[in-house]
Amino acid sequence: MGSRTRAGVLALTVVAVVAVTACIPAAGTQPISTPPEPAGCITDVGPADKLVVTGCGGDITYNVSVPAQCMEFACGLIFDVHGWTMSGDIQEANTGIAAAGREEGYIVVQPTAPGSPPSWNSTMYPHVADFMYLAMDVWNVEDRRVHFTGFSQGGVMTFWMRCNHAETIASAAPTAISGQACPGASRYVPTYFIQGNNDIFVSETAIANTINSFLSGHDFDGGEVIISEGQHTLTLHRNDAGDAFYTTIHDYTSSGVIGHCVMGSLDPTGPYGCEQPSTLEHGRSIVEFFKLYPKRP
Repeated sequence: MGSRTRAGVLALTVVAVVAVTACIPAAGTQPISTPPEPAGCITDVGPADKLVVTGCGGDITYNVSVPAQCMEFACGLIFDVHGWTMSGDIQEANTGIAAAGREEGYIVVQPTAPGSPPSWNSTMYPHVADFMYLAMDVWNVEDRRVHFTGFSQGGVMTFWMRCNHAETIASAAPTAISGQACPGASRYVPTYFIQGNNDIFVSETAIANTINSFLSGHDFDGGEVIISEGQHTLTLHRNDAGDAFYTTIHDYTSSGVIGHCVMGSLDPTGPYGCEQPSTLEHGRSIVEFFKLYPKRP
């Protein structure tokens, strides 16, 4: 079974959970009253596979993928944030989320941090949040379909965004990093957590604590294993409120950073991709998850 089909297993296993969202139209299908217009630092609205936007604060550069349909219809919005020493271009080379998003009616933003090598810190997060709201306004984004994901340092930012902008972020996918569920946030944000067991930067204890913070903080059940094959296991946790928490825990590695790598990377010979092939592709599975979890009506 190919990676796209396998990623679709997500859709087949949560029908009952997301039935309440069935009335929400797919991304990129609802007409907008006015076409996108430039504003602020966004001087070109596309469409384009990659617009490069600068001058928005914090010396951050943004690669923005805008499907043609977003000129007439309300698209979704995905942020896909790189890790330390990476860039927006390197992130896309590994995750393919911009390409997958274009197929599904999503604008995808892949920022690049300043510095040499590029590196994120918490002072930059508000700048990225400001750009998120600007992008929502400029492209008339479907406000139920704003999503956030990131790898390593980008995963840290993802945890921050889901905690501090819970009213905006529909669902989130932090990867290759530990974090907390922030049960005190204004709403629960459906979350998909991807993590390598052999990650040299994230200990087994940190992985367990991250998962337990979701299970205990939101009364999730012990989980249903959806896929267990090769070197990865996909588990779905639910609670009585109809919330969902997914985990994919894998044993994939790379020679460069051991288990701190992108599972099913489109660039497995590069320094950031896991070297072993995987039927569950990091980027495609995240886009499938975001499609399933817009904000509830």
